[in-house]
Amino acid sequence: MPTRVVLIRHGETAWNRERRLQGHTDVPLNDVGVAQADAMAAALDAWNVTALASSDLMRARQTADPIARRFSLKPMYDTAWRERHYGVFEGLTLDELPHRYPNEYAQWRARDIHAPSPPQGEYLNAFHQRIRRALDALAMRYTQAVVAVVTHGGVLDSVYRIATSTPLDIPRAWPIHNASLNVIDWHAPNHFSLVKWGDITHLENSLDELRERSR
Repeated sequence: MPTRVVLIRHGETAWNRERRLQGHTDVPLNDVGVAQADAMAAALDAWNVTALASSDLMRARQTADPIARRFSLKPMYDTAWRERHYGVFEGLTLDELPHRYPNEYAQWRARDIHAPSPPQGEYLNAFHQRIRRALDALAMRYTQAVVAVVTHGGVLDSVYRIATSTPLDIPRAWPIHNASLNVIDWHAPNHFSLVKWGDITHLENSLDELRERSR
């Protein structure tokens, strides 16, 4: 039996609704996000979760809380599951960024893995490697288990690319909704495969705010 990792994006926040970059900024869930977290916990009944890990940021911890209660699990909070650090971009909306930082915004949107964009933030390649290390460590710690991980949109983007061998510089074409359910399997010694992605059937509505304008 492979190690199964059930990854959950945190519920909605006010900044998600405003399309404002959060990164490491500690933003709580809004009322919609709290309801989404409860619905996600109920949806996990089908997956026989035996362990729970989470980003230590408030929006992830609040999403993990109902899962912990429902399955009588103690969350393992880990900074490795945090969102990418967006430096000076944090707190700005997607509409503000191209006006405030036009060159840096263009580099960021181009997914240049070596460019220092956003300024004072985390390089894309370094962030991606952080997520790969976190996945490997989790799979080695919980062999032949089902582990739920509450995390962030940027983390899920990296996870999808790892599980599907999609290059970092390819634009995202897959959904990453608030409180979505995303499942991968780890096969020894170091291979991940995609089981399910972007499931929001347990929700009445959910944002993928970085793609809303392109639909």
